[in-house]
Amino acid sequence: MSIRGAASQLKHNSQAAVLLMLLRRRLGSLERTLRRGQLPNQRSIERLVRSWRNEAWSADSALLAALLTWLPRSTGPILECGSGLSTLVLATAASVARRDLWTLEHDPRWAARVSRELQPHLSSCATVLLAPLRDYGSYDWYAPDPAALPTSIGFVLCDGPPGDTRGGRYGLVPELRNRMRSGCIVILDDTQRPEEHSIVRRWSSELPASVVMEAATYTVLQLD
Repeated sequence: MSIRGAASQLKHNSQAAVLLMLLRRRLGSLERTLRRGQLPNQRSIERLVRSWRNEAWSADSALLAALLTWLPRSTGPILECGSGLSTLVLATAASVARRDLWTLEHDPRWAARVSRELQPHLSSCATVLLAPLRDYGSYDWYAPDPAALPTSIGFVLCDGPPGDTRGGRYGLVPELRNRMRSGCIVILDDTQRPEEHSIVRRWSSELPASVVMEAATYTVLQLD
């Protein structure tokens, strides 16, 4: 590596270390806010997003605020489809509420990164499960070890698999509906896109479930 390349790498590593420190500090602030029985303000959430170092693919501040608003309205295990900053936020909220989180992720490197950035006290209540995508006939979806998943799930964030996956995010309901309790809250992200919008209609009839909120980029459903 050239001197210039080494200097550039050193600068990159230094910036990454600073952002990681900021991320952990802001997650700590979020935890203290939640323990006081309060919700963080918009500015705090936006700072958290900026410190994640992957804003282009990160959950936005509106979705994170929705997670923190709707999660307390549910009980029981938490399931997340697709990992990222939302995993750290959900793990923080789960720790405060003494609940457990399971996250499905098909990308080994991404699963490793998210697991690495879970601090020890969050790792005790949050599990990132590596679950490759599999052909289920008319759609592709995660293939987790059934024995590793919880039953009586009370809250779901569906922000994966990627939108270009065959069938998109539809597979959640046919594969895991029997593990969702009555009253389970499901947040589906990216419902401004036609594919996800059509999934909401299918889920509503197949579960059955009711749409309780339609935001600009996500939809909240609740099982009947």
